Amino acid sequence: MATQFSSQILEEEPSAQSLANMFFAFSTLGICDTDAYAHWAQVLRHKSVGAALLPKGLAMVMKAYASCNIVDEEMLQWLRGRLLGPGFLQEFTAREIGIVASSLPPLGMSDEPLLQALSERALAGDIASSLTAAEIARILYPYANF
Repeated sequence: MATQFSSQILEEEPSAQSLANMFFAFSTLGICDTDAYAHWAQVLRHKSVGAALLPKGLAMVMKAYASCNIVDEEMLQWLRGRLLGPGFLQEFTAREIGIVASSLPPLGMSDEPLLQALSERALAGDIASSLTAAEIARILYPYANF
């Protein structure tokens, strides 16, 4: 039923947020359908759709891949490029940084430039002053696995 629902959604022109919501919903329900993920990833990487992906949506997608332990190298490179793109991390909240940071080790993405960029953003005044203990733990998690 979930795959049928997914197909209906994708018959329309999906937005980046709709796709992020599908990734999140499926992973939350424990539905780790690699074919569905691959199709959504392909749509999401399309320039007009992917360019509209906001930090919250990117965090949801990364958490879904990590939760399902799906390693799609092409998609992970695209996500990494978005994260390291000019100014993108500046829009992240403490919660989103924590979600992305804790998703890195299961995806094998604990590389130094990415960790450095996330850490620098986490230490920014507007973020550092609002971090909760849980968010700090999520941000430190990849360092334990680096």
